[in-house]
Amino acid sequence: MNRKVWKWLFGISVGVLILLVLLTFGFWVLVNIGGAILLSLMGNTEIAAMPFSVFMSNFVGSPMFYIYLADLIVLMGASLMLMITKQR
Repeated sequence: MNRKVWKWLFGISVGVLILLVLLTFGFWVLVNIGGAILLSLMGNTEIAAMPFSVFMSNFVGSPMFYIYLADLIVLMGASLMLMITKQR
């Protein structure tokens, strides 16, 4: 494949990686907001947020982990091929 294809794959994988990071933080925020709303509806006045480390404790093995893994493999492969096919 020519260099143009690898540039496209690299750009797309960087964009997908940024979107995945934003989606992960968005899920964490939504979990905290949903928990706060549920606790307030049940009459609890003490609201505690879930730390990000607890949210990510079961990340390895989840479907999101495999999406990150596939994107990182494409990103590394495209960057490797861009280095190999570097124009002189």
